[in-house]
Amino acid sequence: MALNSQPASARLKSGIRLMREFRARGTMSLADFDRLDKVLADVTGDVEQMELAAGTAPITTQLKAAGSDIVALKRILAQPNAGKAVRRG
Repeated sequence: MALNSQPASARLKSGIRLMREFRARGTMSLADFDRLDKVLADVTGDVEQMELAAGTAPITTQLKAAGSDIVALKRILAQPNAGKAVRRG
């Protein structure tokens, strides 16, 4: 089964299994590190999309996702926490 066809929770568990495997072996090769990086990067993108859809993503992530959509930017900046996030950068 392709990695990205699995639910995010299964991919996170896969990452945990990889870390436990590496810890048990006591070593982590560059290929192992790349494999773990791929798993985590894959699930991060999907979780970010879920957060955006649910409206729970951080303000900065929402702003990046809005791009140059003025209506979306105004809606995001109207949120109560937006001023603090924009000031921090």
